[in-house]
Amino acid sequence: MNKRVKGDDSGAFFKDLILGGQDGLVEVLGLSLGLGIATGDSRIVIIAGLASTFSESISMSAVAYTSSEAERDYYKNMNVSASLSKKLIHPLRSAWVVLIASIIGSLIPLLPFFFISINNAMVVSSIITALALFLTGALESKVTHSGKWFSKGSRLMLIGLVSASIGFLVGWISKKF
Repeated sequence: MNKRVKGDDSGAFFKDLILGGQDGLVEVLGLSLGLGIATGDSRIVIIAGLASTFSESISMSAVAYTSSEAERDYYKNMNVSASLSKKLIHPLRSAWVVLIASIIGSLIPLLPFFFISINNAMVVSSIITALALFLTGALESKVTHSGKWFSKGSRLMLIGLVSASIGFLVGWISKKF
């Protein structure tokens, strides 16, 4: 059955949640693995991870705001009623959701580096980030009623881990020189 959406903005909220959370998870995991393998120093990983967490989260938040504003203007210029476009698109809320999701997502792969040795932290960080990515993909499937939860979870986990492995590879190569 085909349902028409009339002013339901939960899709935009969920999109922002995934955007910020996934970006934080993958970006900081890649950074942490790259610096971890290159330097072997948890302190450097933590400092860079925290700097990246906050600068990247603020940047992502600003992008969410400006892109949501552009989307709302686009719909307004396409003769979508102003009240409907305002109900569906909230630039300020989008910015806050992305900011918070990005910070939380970024801290997940960084936490092990505060508590355990760097080599163990790299493994634990990879595992908990993979699990968080899988759960996000599975939840996406349930919320959007699209696809099988295991497939969506596996896909998001694979995409994230492949992306983060580039950071590891860069760190590993730089250690050789």
